[in-house]
Order: sequence, then C-alpha cells, then structure tokens
Amino acid sequence: MTSTLSVINLSSAEILTQITGQEIQSHHLTHRVMFLASLSTVLVGVSYADEKLDTQEKIYLKKILSQFVLPESSTSKMIGLMLQNIARNKIYMQPDALKTLVHTLSNSEKVLMLGLGCKLATVDGSVEESEKQYLRKIAQVISIDSEHLNVLLSCLAEKGISADWQAIEKARYLLDPQHFQNIDPAIVKAASYLCSKLPKQANPELGQARKKPSYEKLESFQGFRGQLSAICDELAS
Repeated sequence: MTSTLSVINLSSAEILTQITGQEIQSHHLTHRVMFLASLSTVLVGVSYADEKLDTQEKIYLKKILSQFVLPESSTSKMIGLMLQNIARNKIYMQPDALKTLVHTLSNSEKVLMLGLGCKLATVDGSVEESEKQYLRKIAQVISIDSEHLNVLLSCLAEKGISADWQAIEKARYLLDPQHFQNIDPAIVKAASYLCSKLPKQANPELGQARKKPSYEKLESFQGFRGQLSAICDELAS
C-alpha cells in the first residue's frame, strides 16, 4: 500500500478533515463517525482494487452505507464527501490513515468492516484476485487474523465452504450481534446479516449418541423389570 498523501502521525480529526474537505473538531469524532469513516475507506478501496469502479459495485457500496444513515441527514452528506475525497486522494491506499481511523474500534467492529468489504467484492458474482490482495492487506494493517478474512470470503462467495469449522466459530463469536448492542441498531443488523451467512455445523457426536442404542442401559432396564415382576408376583400371592 503506497502513500500519496502525508498522514503519518496526524490525528483522527486532521485525517477526517482531509477526507471530508471540512474542518473537523475533536468533538465531532463520535464512535459512529469513526466506524463509518473506516468502513467508507475500506469499501472504496475494494471498489478500486482492480483499478476500475464497476457500476454494480458503486450501487452496492452506496446501498451498504445507506443502511447506517438517514437520507438527507448531515451524516449522509458527510459520507458523500468522504467517498469523493477518499477516492480522489487515494486515502484507501494509506495504511497510516486507516490505522488511525480504526484506533478506537473493537476487533468485532473491524471484522464486521472486513465482512462488508468482502460482501462488496462478491456482488458481481466473483472475487477478483486484486480484491483479495487488498482485503488481505487491510486485515494486516488493522491487526485482524487472516483466518477471519478467509472465513468471510469463503462463506460470502457461497461457492463451497473451504474454511474449517473452528475458524468459522471464531468468526461467528466476533460477529455475535450482542457485541454491537450498545453501538448502533444498524450495525447490529449488519452483524446479524453476516452471521446468517456463516454455516452451522450439526454436532455429529450428539447425533450419533442419539441414534446409537445403549445396550448396557437396555440390559439394566430388563434386569430391573424382572426384579419388579418378581416383587409383584410375591405381593399377589
């Protein structure tokens, strides 16, 4: 990831000022704004990973972000400015900027952000290698284990699950909607959607235990039944 704009050691407010083109003060930096700025950066990066902006991807990108804001709201207008400047200044290619933006986000929020990026990459029916490489770099920059990204790409592509079940359960834990309940209902909804895309494994051992007859228990029961029958005979005589 190369840099086209010096952002090293800049504060979140300074980076957002560059992204929005408006003066941003520290009191504007709510947790929600930081999440949306980070998400917008990743989504734009996925869209431009193959050096072209596909119309279908552009529509779906805006659809994803529209879930988090009300139309015509100040936040919606701010996101519109973000998308323009992130693309114009190639902020999505600047690891230091993204590191600063995600500084206050939890691992669950970072994985959610990656998941939405993966979903955008699959919208045209296939994930380009350039998109995979970009998402891998993002995962590394924001310190998220690559196995979580592999799970998301595998499950969202819906062309056969190649991730192992242990990795899927780890991703499911991080995307548990309970981790987002104190943040934003829209974020909870997005987490629930991604969770629904993760397959659930039936417990084979439990199934076998239910189907396999217990001959020891049956033999024991028959013994008790014999004893009970003998007692009944004695009482009846």
